[in-house]
Amino acid sequence: MRDKTNRARGRASTVPVARRSLGQGDSHGCSQSVVVRLNKEPARLSCAIIYYLLASAICMSQQKLVFAPRGIVDLGPVKNAGSGARYLAINGVHHISKCKSHSNGAWVCFNEFFAARVSVKLGLPVPPFRVVPFRGDLASTETWFCSRRIEPGDNPDAVSFGRLRNRDSLGSIAAFDLWLCNTDRKKLNLFVERFPDGTEKLFIIDHGHILLTSGNLAQLRSPEFRDGKRIFSACPELTGAIRNVNELASGLATIHSLTDQEIGEYIEDSPSEWIPDGGVLKDLKEYLLERRDGLQSILEADLGLFPNLTRGVA
Repeated sequence: MRDKTNRARGRASTVPVARRSLGQGDSHGCSQSVVVRLNKEPARLSCAIIYYLLASAICMSQQKLVFAPRGIVDLGPVKNAGSGARYLAINGVHHISKCKSHSNGAWVCFNEFFAARVSVKLGLPVPPFRVVPFRGDLASTETWFCSRRIEPGDNPDAVSFGRLRNRDSLGSIAAFDLWLCNTDRKKLNLFVERFPDGTEKLFIIDHGHILLTSGNLAQLRSPEFRDGKRIFSACPELTGAIRNVNELASGLATIHSLTDQEIGEYIEDSPSEWIPDGGVLKDLKEYLLERRDGLQSILEADLGLFPNLTRGVA
């Protein structure tokens, strides 16, 4: 139907976008783009041709042509993702994205947003993220949590942990997972960016299954979560790469650097559509403070889960 309408009006065709890098980019950190739309209406044709030639000249000067639609484009579901995540291209940059209708738990988006902001505060390696409104194929616009896809990169392989530029963050990652009851840390939820010199940088991703997605508050306070086996057993690559107790001690200190006020703000300052039960937020804060205070004793009881651990100076 749309094609027939376009033909009747003198169809407007879109030419490839010519992206011209402006160094720092626009206000969203993205390169600005020149979008040229050729319309066959005679009065506009000459101007459109001039703009098209200008855009082409810019591209030729860079010896490349970049297709980069402005705005947000839904590229479909993330392959093998159990979370319901989808790829959204935001101004041409790929993001792994979730919203209330595209996630596999009521608290998933809240968890992602909370974990991402805490990670940034603590200096943990999470991909850049953003929160955007988008409708796509949904019945109405929803708020999406979008984590930038790291490229070039992949899940870590057998030798990745020996090539890390940021291996000093491993102890903090373990303490972070233990504090937030992350029951879904596994190799698939780690990602490495690979560099030409053979080194790699580790990123932690996919934090939908922490806290109230792992269990209600009564369950989180049970012996099941006072034992690190539930947290660490699925990711021997991480626990095996931590070699010294000082790494874990440093991780504990990192978690304790968060103030009570900051924890409360990260809990309360989240889009309302991501909070299925606002009445539980006060109790959730109390639990996080309580668990933070007990992390050291939990880790001390679970040192056997770190098979290559030594004591003393690293």
